[in-house]
Amino acid sequence: MLYLQRSRQLAVAALAFDLNHTIVYPETRLAVPGAIDFLEAVSEQGLGIALVTDSTAFVVDELLKAVGLSRKKFALVHSSGAYSTEERKGKNSRTWADALRMLGVKPENILVVDNSPASVAVAKATGMLVAGITTTNSPDSLRAAGATLVSDHYSELAEELGILL
Repeated sequence: MLYLQRSRQLAVAALAFDLNHTIVYPETRLAVPGAIDFLEAVSEQGLGIALVTDSTAFVVDELLKAVGLSRKKFALVHSSGAYSTEERKGKNSRTWADALRMLGVKPENILVVDNSPASVAVAKATGMLVAGITTTNSPDSLRAAGATLVSDHYSELAEELGILL
């Protein structure tokens, strides 16, 4: 269990990450700077990790392979085949609930890392802690959506969680 430095009362037992633009840029198949080191450090802490995406399993495998990761390391929630067309339009409460179920944690003990204000808002409404990563959106838009933390880089997020990269 990790604790957010700002509030020792917020305990994190698992993390859930959006895949696209939070871990890897799908257009270039390059890792978001610091993302891989952060994932490895979280894994070394023994925390559960979920990847949440609307990409197909094939695309997920290709993106992870491009950045040197395997899906075997993660709980994987992808809405491309599991949800209705309406539910596949970005992350929704069901997607995040699936991540919670797969990781076996309560909403208040998971930290969602996402770059999208819409996804941040849904995760926050579900009762999760949320870190906004500013790969594609402004800090203000992520804060307005309800992000508990907003970071420009994974090193900032690691510092907040007391993780050494």
